[in-house]
Amino acid sequence: MDRNGTDLAPFYYNLGRMLEKKGQTAEAIRYYREAIRLNPDDVDAHNNLGAVLDRKGHADEAIHEFQEAIRLKPEQADAITTSELPSAEQGGPTRPSASSRKPSG
Repeated sequence: MDRNGTDLAPFYYNLGRMLEKKGQTAEAIRYYREAIRLNPDDVDAHNNLGAVLDRKGHADEAIHEFQEAIRLKPEQADAITTSELPSAEQGGPTRPSASSRKPSG
C-alpha cells in the first residue's frame, strides 16, 4: 500500500459511484471527497462530486469541483463541464455522472 493511501482512492471513488447509483447521494459525496483527499488529482472524482453536489442544489460547490477537474485536465474541458457550468450557476441540474472506470494499478 502507498504510504499516504493513494491506492485506496479508487476504492472510495467506486464506492461513491455505487452509492450515487443507489440514490444515496450524501454518502456518495462523502466517499468522493475521501477519494479526492487521497488523490487530489482525480479528475473523475472531482467531476462526479460536482455532478452530485449540483443535483443536491449546491451550485457553488459544484462549480468549484468542475473547475478543479478542468484545471487538472484542460484538454477535456468540453467533455467535463463547460456546457454544464451555466446551468450549475443557475442552480439547476446539469449532467449525469461520468461512466464507470476501473481502478488504476
